[in-house]
Amino acid sequence: MSRSVKGDTSSKVRAVCWLLAAVFFAYDLFAWGGLALVPKLGEQLQHDADLHSPLAATYLAAGRFVVVKTGQAESARRFAESRFPGMPSPGETDRRHALSEVLTAQKSFGALAYYAAPILGLLSLMLQMTRQKPIRSFGRRD
Repeated sequence: MSRSVKGDTSSKVRAVCWLLAAVFFAYDLFAWGGLALVPKLGEQLQHDADLHSPLAATYLAAGRFVVVKTGQAESARRFAESRFPGMPSPGETDRRHALSEVLTAQKSFGALAYYAAPILGLLSLMLQMTRQKPIRSFGRRD
């Protein structure tokens, strides 16, 4: 009896981890894809992220690709501008500080999603690989 309860609990934990990772990744791709499309600032961010933050560079490049391919470029740009209220205007910052200024301008949910998405993704993969698997005997089909 305790074995099935444990199995049910671990499958629910795995499902919650996968769901949260997917939600956070979707948020990051949409928000950072919108940032990548802000005139001039997107180019400055991409340059700074390429040098200093592989995570931000990934969100910017993958996000831009996703929002452009889905036809959501304009709404993603507006969403990003609303989610980063203290975002510098393109003329106010230089290429070396664009990323740090945008990271400090993001709201608390954005900061959580920025760091939690890859952590929860890796945790989900680890939980998936270490889950309890059924034992199969020879000559028996399930």
